[in-house]
Amino acid sequence: MGCMGQAKQRGTFEQRKAQSQTSLASALLSGMDAALASAPEKLACAQGCSYCCHYHVYVYPHEVFALADYIRTLAEDAQGQIRRALLANVERIESMSVDEHIATNIACALLQNGLCSAYSVRPSACRQHHSLDGVSCKVTFYDTASPMQNIISAQRMANSARYILQMTRKLRASGYDITRYEMNRALLEALSDPGCRDRWNQGQKTFITVVDTTTEI
Repeated sequence: MGCMGQAKQRGTFEQRKAQSQTSLASALLSGMDAALASAPEKLACAQGCSYCCHYHVYVYPHEVFALADYIRTLAEDAQGQIRRALLANVERIESMSVDEHIATNIACALLQNGLCSAYSVRPSACRQHHSLDGVSCKVTFYDTASPMQNIISAQRMANSARYILQMTRKLRASGYDITRYEMNRALLEALSDPGCRDRWNQGQKTFITVVDTTTEI
C-alpha cells in the first residue's frame, strides 16, 4: 500500500475512532439528563443566568472530547474566539493555586452574551449544578468568601451522584482514564493534540499538560 493509501486508511480510522468517542459522550450525557429529569423540584436556573458559568470546573475526558468536537463544527471565527478565550483563561490561572482559582470568578470560554454556546454538550458538572434560590447564586458570585450556600435539590444531587458513579465504574472497567481535569487547559489541549484520544483509549493520563486534576467522583 502506498503512502497516500496508508494516510487515507489512517484518516478513516481516526475519523471512526473520533465518531465512536463522540457517540459514547453523547450517550453518557443523555443518560445524565435522564437521571436528572426525575427530580421534581422547580429550579431557579433560567436562560441568561450565568453566575455559575464563572466557576472552576472539573471535566471527564469524554466530556472534553464532546466539547472539542462540537467546537470544530462552528465557523472559523467562532472557533478562534473560543480558542483565544481558553488561552486567556489558562494564562490567567497559570500562577493561581487551585484554591485561588476556585475563589476567583473567571468567565467560561464558552460563555457568549450570557449564554452557553455549547449547551447541548455541556459537561456533567454543569448539568448537575443548580439552585432552588437565585439569591444565593448572586450573593456568592459577588462575594466569593460568603458562607452562604446554594439551596439545592437533595434528590437531584442523589440522582446525579448515582449516575456518575455508575458511569465511572463502566468507563474504568473498559480501561478508560476517569480522571477529572480542569476544563480550560484540558479543552485547549484537546483542540491542539490529537494524541489525547489515544491516551484516553489506552487508560493513560489523557491531558498531559493539565496539573489541576482530581480522581474524586
